[in-house]
Amino acid sequence: MEDRFNKEKSLELKGVAIIFMFWLHLYGHDNLIQNGNYYTELWGGVTQFLLTLSSICVPIFIFVAGYGFAIKQGSAKSLLKTIGGLYKKIWLVALFFSRLHFSLERWISKLLNWD
Repeated sequence: MEDRFNKEKSLELKGVAIIFMFWLHLYGHDNLIQNGNYYTELWGGVTQFLLTLSSICVPIFIFVAGYGFAIKQGSAKSLLKTIGGLYKKIWLVALFFSRLHFSLERWISKLLNWD
């Protein structure tokens, strides 16, 4: 099967999704008109079309990741190991940033005399 969805095609699709995400974060907010600069008129309405098109960037990533897991067809044990590794990383990041938040909050309140 030559035209099967392979790793190179998935990387190309991820690249397109990254470009869509960049476009969405660059122009996808309500305050596009600031100080008389009309960003929405860029290229005569193409911006709005690309914003609508670029809103599918997250579903593209989800599809590619799900397809990769389906092709891998690992055992239930390897799937649990993958999910466990993900949860471990998520909890480590959450604990680190929660500690950072509370430390900075205490420091900023002392700095600004918010006691």
